[in-house]
Amino acid sequence: MINILQLVTGLGPGGAEKVIFDICRKIDKTKFNCTVCSISEIVTLLPKFEASNIPTTPLFTKKNPVSFIKSVSILNRHIKKNNIHVIHAHMAHPVYFAVILKILNPSLKIIFTPHNINVGGWHREFILWLCRPFRHTDILFSKEIVKFFYIKNIITMGNGINTIEYKKNIQKDSIFTFINIGRMDKVKNHEFIIEAAETLKNKGYNFKVNIVGEGNLMDTLKDKIKKLNLEKYVFLLGFRKDIPILCNQAHAFIMPSLWEGLPISLLEAGASGLPVITTPVGSIPSVITPENGYLASLKDFVNKMEYVYNNYEEAKAKGEQLRIDIKEKFDLGNIVKTHENLYQKATKD
Repeated sequence: MINILQLVTGLGPGGAEKVIFDICRKIDKTKFNCTVCSISEIVTLLPKFEASNIPTTPLFTKKNPVSFIKSVSILNRHIKKNNIHVIHAHMAHPVYFAVILKILNPSLKIIFTPHNINVGGWHREFILWLCRPFRHTDILFSKEIVKFFYIKNIITMGNGINTIEYKKNIQKDSIFTFINIGRMDKVKNHEFIIEAAETLKNKGYNFKVNIVGEGNLMDTLKDKIKKLNLEKYVFLLGFRKDIPILCNQAHAFIMPSLWEGLPISLLEAGASGLPVITTPVGSIPSVITPENGYLASLKDFVNKMEYVYNNYEEAKAKGEQLRIDIKEKFDLGNIVKTHENLYQKATKD
């Protein structure tokens, strides 16, 4: 039995957390045992992990040395008690903890998935560069995002989703609906979406935009929607559990992000057969091509939204091609199997 610690920054409703949840649920439990530890005080998804019988320990680490040392001590006890062989560190902060734990337990193997092209500034990049000798493998979404602080032993692997969950025979909304899914953070560029909606409204289009997610910009976005008189056009739906249904009811998926890794929401939209309009950031261009979607700069983004609205039969054909591509390359079963092979190889090296 190979024992793996999935170490993550927090348990918020994000892509990294969903990846961990899916790996822990679908991994071959006759060969692998997964436990989860989260570093921060964000525990939104803790009940979901617990309901699925995934052993999960939130550390509630505060930003001071005493709390940091306490968390390292708890993790070290966890490693010894559970005979951990591999730490899979998701995002930058967990790598720092993992390196200290490897110093205390030299036989540990560290696998690192950054989940985003932007790890948080040059100082984090420098620390990750210093941590290179301690890592066994870095998992990146595409070769295009390789940087100096990654190790030579890189594998490229996308996130995975259960694609069959997203193919539903559901009637589309009566009004042409754009949908965006993502936490309400500056990087997701929600204010741009609201401004795009104002432009389309002023041009007389009959549409609506559903924004799914929550975060610290919720009040700011509400105020902007009210200020621009868009209450009948833009709807903030908050955190939702019915993403497959919402995607299938919508007509097109929009993602004007400033940077990304390989967002789960884009895969979910693709698996639903939605036409996708997105900025070409992170590893997105390795998935979205002219054959299966629409890559657009922010300058051209609204024009692409208009184009999809006015040429929807063409857009639907691209969405169907994207559905095929997502199933072939990002089905959860295949992605979990790749992780299993990686964990096995790490313990043998």
